[in-house]
Amino acid sequence: MKARVIRGVRPTRIELQKIRKRIVLSERGRELLQDKLDAMTGEMMRMKKEHAALARSVDDHVHTAYPALTRAGMSIGWRNLSAVAKTTDGMADIEMQTRNIMGRRVPDIVIPDKLRESLIPGYTLSGTTAYVDCAGTEFEKLTIALIRLAEAEGVMHSLESEIKKTRRRVNALENVLIPSLNATSEYIESYLEELEREDLFRRKRAKSVLAGGGKWGRG
Repeated sequence: MKARVIRGVRPTRIELQKIRKRIVLSERGRELLQDKLDAMTGEMMRMKKEHAALARSVDDHVHTAYPALTRAGMSIGWRNLSAVAKTTDGMADIEMQTRNIMGRRVPDIVIPDKLRESLIPGYTLSGTTAYVDCAGTEFEKLTIALIRLAEAEGVMHSLESEIKKTRRRVNALENVLIPSLNATSEYIESYLEELEREDLFRRKRAKSVLAGGGKWGRG
C-alpha cells in the first residue's frame, strides 16, 4: 500500500527540515523499540523453558506428595491425620514484590527459607509416625513448586502483554509513520524542485527576451 503524504503540511524548506528531523527520530525510536522487542522475546523464550521445567517439577512433587499422604493416613488413621493437620503451624508470610524487565514490572515472589513459621511441628510426636512428617515435608515442597510455577506464569503474562504492545508500536512506526514521513519528504522535495525548475525557466526566458530585445533595439 502506497504511503500517504501527511495532510496539512506546507511544502516549504523549513517544513522539509522538520520532516527530516522527525524521520531521524522515528527511525531511532523504531530501532530502540525493536531492540526492546528482541530482548523481551528472548526473555519470553527463556521463561517458557523455565515454566516447562517448573511444570514438570510440580508434576513430580504431586506424584511424591500424595502417596506420602496416603501412607501417613494409613499409618495413624485419616481422622487422626486430620486432627494433626489442624494443629500444625501456619505458613510463613510470602512477600509479593516486582522486578523490572525492559521497563515492565513483573511478579517477584519472595519465599522464606522455611515455609512453615516454626521448624518444630505444631503437634506432639506421640501417636504419629515418620510418615506424617514425610507427608508434611513433601507437601511443603509441592507448595513452593506451585508458587514458583504461578510466579513464572505471571511473568509470562506480563511479558506477553508488553511484547504485543511494543510490536504494535514498532509496526506503526515501520509501516505507517516512517513511510508517511518519507512520502511527505519526497513530496516537498519534488514540489521545491519543480519550483526551482519553473524559476530557472522564467529566468532563462527573461534573459532570452532581454537579449532579443537588445538586438531589436540596435536594428
